[in-house]
Amino acid sequence: MTNYFVLILEYLLTRGKGVIPNILISTILSGFFYFTTLQTSLVIDMSKNAVGLLGILLGFTVSLFAIILSVNNEIVNKAKTQFLQIRFYRQNFSLYDQIVANIAFIICLFSFLLIYNFLFPIIFENTLKRYIIFFVLNIWAIIFSILELVSCIINYYLLVTGKNENSTQT
Repeated sequence: MTNYFVLILEYLLTRGKGVIPNILISTILSGFFYFTTLQTSLVIDMSKNAVGLLGILLGFTVSLFAIILSVNNEIVNKAKTQFLQIRFYRQNFSLYDQIVANIAFIICLFSFLLIYNFLFPIIFENTLKRYIIFFVLNIWAIIFSILELVSCIINYYLLVTGKNENSTQT
């Protein structure tokens, strides 16, 4: 369990203020669902559809993670030696470490969301009476994780193409 906390801490330290726009966008978009009246059957159907979406995104992200870990070229090796001004475990984090930590966090987030969306219809039908807040939080987390995945892909693209020395700061 402490491994999850370490990963979250690494993610927050390396991502910094760059995560704020994605939090705001996710909050605004999921807020629309809170103020609309949704039928229970629609919420359960959307949760079931999210299982397929999250499964595909999780598979894609794991493949991306494997590619990032296996790529060994001059630009990636340079990123391994470009250190950020962040220290954790008494060592500096490199740009490469930042990308790896961010994608590992997204993989864990997608995994959690996949489990949550798989169990949501079962739990809702048996125990929950007020489903909308759980649905809005679910939508928020899905939108946030997709935006973070896109940010990681863009950062990796900028790093690999060498178009920006501080590409992972966005």
